[in-house]
Amino acid sequence: MGTAMAPRNPRASWFGATPVTAIYLLIGFAIGVVGAWIIGIFTFGPAENFVLDYFDRPILDFVRDRRVDLLTDLMKFFTWLGTDLILIIAGVALAVWAFLKTRDPLWPVFVAVTVLGAIFLDDIVKDLVERPRPRGGLVEGTRFTFPNGHSLNAAVMAGMFGYFLTNRRGRTETLWVWRGLGLAAFLIAFSRVYLSTDWPLDIIGGLCLGAFWVSVSLAAFRPR
Repeated sequence: MGTAMAPRNPRASWFGATPVTAIYLLIGFAIGVVGAWIIGIFTFGPAENFVLDYFDRPILDFVRDRRVDLLTDLMKFFTWLGTDLILIIAGVALAVWAFLKTRDPLWPVFVAVTVLGAIFLDDIVKDLVERPRPRGGLVEGTRFTFPNGHSLNAAVMAGMFGYFLTNRRGRTETLWVWRGLGLAAFLIAFSRVYLSTDWPLDIIGGLCLGAFWVSVSLAAFRPR
């Protein structure tokens, strides 16, 4: 009778944590804050009128003039999916799911650091840049608009779930997963422009900052 093989420990192939992990996270967070602040100060300072007249306002007006009731209701649903509440709920669900599947205690740590870091990153940069929202939004926005927090959250959720769902998957499956998550993130981001709650450049900034932060977090926790 053959001897049963011991279950493989997935921890080494998923995550690793060393004292360097904290340094990666702190440096990455600082780069995200300072980089977004510098871009925001320049873009919405000396170049603000150019950005508004030739990019933000034309796109916002174009989308606003083509609203339809059914699509408006759908966009309100997608904008709700980008809230901090949904980010936290999705993070808890992913942490539990991933831990039960992998038994890797670093999964909940990775998710908690990524989610909380995204929320703080958004709040800090908003207060530094202080860009006002467009008028006439169909849903109420809070505080400032750059970077767009819903877009940032969407990119972070897509990155976390994408890494979990595509690890050890084939090329075809991986492509379809990332396409689906990318489409969902785009719709969440686009909903903010459709509802006239954020400027187009704000959602681009949110997507880029969210993608940057989840990449930093993944790099910090990668096995060494």
